[in-house]
Amino acid sequence: MTNDELERLPTLTWMPSRIPVLDALVASIPKGAEFSKDRIPSSYEQRWYPQEDGSVRLMVPYRGGEFDNELFHIERSAWNHTTCDLCVAHIAAMTLCFVTERNKYIALCSSCYWKHVVKRQSFLAQIVWRAKRLVGIHAAA
Repeated sequence: MTNDELERLPTLTWMPSRIPVLDALVASIPKGAEFSKDRIPSSYEQRWYPQEDGSVRLMVPYRGGEFDNELFHIERSAWNHTTCDLCVAHIAAMTLCFVTERNKYIALCSSCYWKHVVKRQSFLAQIVWRAKRLVGIHAAA
């Protein structure tokens, strides 16, 4: 993220979230194969895993609907984490994180949310956030 984007984080509307385990559409793209990204179903998240043989394993969360079954197959419960958009830590499914409510989707682990959002707000907002954490309000989200 750019410095301007970091500075804007406290102004966005955030909500606590727990990312569910989802099925994934998975494709294996052979080394050197021509591949059009137009064949990928629209999603805010994709994962590209280079393989030892030079191919690439592509995963996209699947929430139902049609897909190119010549390219993709469904793997049940394969989408089992998200990644913090700042520190790139894996956030396991059903672990508390914070996501934007509108516009561009951003997911932050609790540590980055504290450091880049809460800590830049008023002292009172910081105390309220800590109190919610202590009594488990965000933990139940």
